[in-house]
Amino acid sequence: MFNDRTWIMIHPLLLASRWTLLLTLISFIGAVILAYLLLNVRISKLPILSHIAYLYIGIFRNIPFILLLFLVYWNISFINSKENLWVIASIALILSNGSKIAELWLNSIILGHKIESKKHTALHIKDILSPDTFRHLISPLIGSIIMIIHDSAITSVIGFVELTKAGWIWYSTNFKPTSLIWVACIYFVMCYPLSLLSSYFRNKHHADRQEVLVEATQIPYKSKEQKANP
Repeated sequence: MFNDRTWIMIHPLLLASRWTLLLTLISFIGAVILAYLLLNVRISKLPILSHIAYLYIGIFRNIPFILLLFLVYWNISFINSKENLWVIASIALILSNGSKIAELWLNSIILGHKIESKKHTALHIKDILSPDTFRHLISPLIGSIIMIIHDSAITSVIGFVELTKAGWIWYSTNFKPTSLIWVACIYFVMCYPLSLLSSYFRNKHHADRQEVLVEATQIPYKSKEQKANP
């Protein structure tokens, strides 16, 4: 039953979830900006620049996030003894997810403009922000937000106090695993609506493509209502 003791446990978790959401927002915006810059370099007419972007995306997509987090932490600590955990967590999330979003974005351009995957030089900057690209990108982009929320939990290993860290602190202090169950519930509340939204846009895009294909083949298209009431 939900009582005062339960609220005393949940309240700090809800407060910590604010930092999870804020870190996710900062990292997502930074990752999208980084992905945009990487794409501009990736489709460059200069082969050396294109290969640099290709290597960056390939390397950072395949490095485990926790290892990348430690590398960022050690390097920033070496430069500045007064490390800022917000900066470290944000940089690590941006570097990791920027490469993943860049790859998703590139695939969306190829699908949206029906370009062969090997012919990146045929791409133009205007293709990056075209409506056809975003129709393919919006669902994977929402999925990227969910991945960043999940990755943000790993930042607790360097001492960043977000939802997972707050739940673990409460568990370590009171030895009640109920706090971890509430942490899982809060993550579910954060991520499940985003999953539904991603599925909605994916299904909507698929339905739109089906209508276009039907019209292209000159087959009369029937909506669900028409099929139900012939």
